[in-house]
Formats: sequence, structure tokens, C-alpha cells
Amino acid sequence: MNPAHPTFAPNYSLFGENLTNLYFSLATFDAGKKKGKLEVHTIGSTRKGGPDSYLAFDTYYLEKLSKATSFTINDGILIVNTADGDMLVYKR
Repeated sequence: MNPAHPTFAPNYSLFGENLTNLYFSLATFDAGKKKGKLEVHTIGSTRKGGPDSYLAFDTYYLEKLSKATSFTINDGILIVNTADGDMLVYKR
């Protein structure tokens, strides 16, 4: 990398809805590839009320998502790998 000409990976909006709340963040990844590194920046969310079990799941899910390190897209399925060795699987 040339310090006189730094390169920056683009940030993309990341948002969704879990059991009780909406969440939002920025993610950095190479959108032109079907696999690669992934960084999810600080995640914010709404604070709606709901059953304790739903709120606990929301917290658990966002903690996992915040530890994303890489992604793979294959046959319309997105797999996000985390620093803990977990996988988040998304299918349209």
C-alpha cells in the first residue's frame, strides 16, 4: 500500500429486523466477489419491548453478527462466518 495514495474499502448499509427490534450498521466487504473478508461496524438497534426470550435472542444474534469475519455466497445462500467459529446462514 502506498501511504500517499491510501485505498479504502467501501462501506455498505446493513439493516434488518430480528424478533422485536430493527438493527442497522455499516459493513465493509468486496461486493464484487462471492466470498471474502467481512467487517460489520458498530451495530445500533431500536429498543422496543417484548418477551424476555425475544429480547435475549435479539442480543445474542447481534453479538454474533458483530463478530463477522468473512462471507460466502453460493446458490443464493449467504453464509457469514464469525470470529467464534459460528455461521449465520441466510436464504432468500
